[in-house]
Amino acid sequence: MSAASRPRRPARRAERAAESARLAFHLDDEAAQFPCGDAAVRAATGHGWGEWLHLLEQAAFADRRPAHGEVRAAVLRQVPSLDGWWAQMVSVGYERARGLRAMHQTCSGEFQASASRTFAAPSFAAFAAWADETLRRGWLDAPGLEFTRLNPGRNIRARLPDGALIDIRFVDKGPARCQVVVDTNRLADAEAVVATKTFWRMQFARLAAFLGA
Repeated sequence: MSAASRPRRPARRAERAAESARLAFHLDDEAAQFPCGDAAVRAATGHGWGEWLHLLEQAAFADRRPAHGEVRAAVLRQVPSLDGWWAQMVSVGYERARGLRAMHQTCSGEFQASASRTFAAPSFAAFAAWADETLRRGWLDAPGLEFTRLNPGRNIRARLPDGALIDIRFVDKGPARCQVVVDTNRLADAEAVVATKTFWRMQFARLAAFLGA
């Protein structure tokens, strides 16, 4: 075999090493931004975050900014049987690692904040504290909050004066325990996410005092 026809193994090894180093940079610097831990994504999908980054970087859109639907489709091409929720998680993790999506940013470009707290009170009592206007005035400090839909015992949808949309969910945790989750959508930026989380933590504290929980 002539020298010219021999496989260029050192070059290939160098390319693989460079690729591994680049992916390692993503994992070291962006680990906190992934939607879940490496062990969880590996158990659910068969691949860890490093492997998913490598697989998706090989897709046809590796040198451009893909739309969210393209990323999700590429994930499902790798694992066609993947549950839709996990396909979304992998897509979001990849987009964050590539700088295509910030923490708490949705595929529309808007931001979302989620806050939750568990209360030592039954879910029906927590729901009533929100749904009943007289009770609500006793603890909630959110002027202009407009309820748009109530599903008794399950969730409440509402709108704030600035246009932010809210979904309040009630999760039964036993005879005298429940969790309240508040998702706030259509926020303008990451600063609004921080402010919104702080606001709802304060309201949760007021609700806990009101419920004696």
